[in-house]
Amino acid sequence: MLYQPEHGNWLDVRVGAEEDFFTSWCHGSAGVGIGMLDLHRRTGDPAHFDMARRAARACAAEGFGWSHTLCHGDLGLWEFLTSMDFGDPSDLDAEILTGLEQRGPVGGLAREAFSPSLMSGLSGVLHTLLRMHPAATLPNPLLLD
Repeated sequence: MLYQPEHGNWLDVRVGAEEDFFTSWCHGSAGVGIGMLDLHRRTGDPAHFDMARRAARACAAEGFGWSHTLCHGDLGLWEFLTSMDFGDPSDLDAEILTGLEQRGPVGGLAREAFSPSLMSGLSGVLHTLLRMHPAATLPNPLLLD
């Protein structure tokens, strides 16, 4: 079983992974959680929501500060945690905005690389900033809404 209760997270079994547990959308609990939340919304199965809650706890424990990408950074965490209504929305927004103000948009597959892409680059930052507006109707790109 990939979920490890003693760690409260899912084991990353990729060969050569630098860490055993991640919270990213692409290889971690944010991806598991957003998928489980979507399954819960579609089926009503409480087991899916329980898994999403576990993933949200893992993401909140790890926190923000990696990069500003939807794929493997803070924006993916923001998408998941706000979708779960996990934590104060103003605090979650502030984490993203403060990180952008302090470090500028950090994206790409390497922290210093520029990428214009949606999942790992500047267009993902802009899309998320627009989604933060209370009247926004943009889709969640992690679910292909």
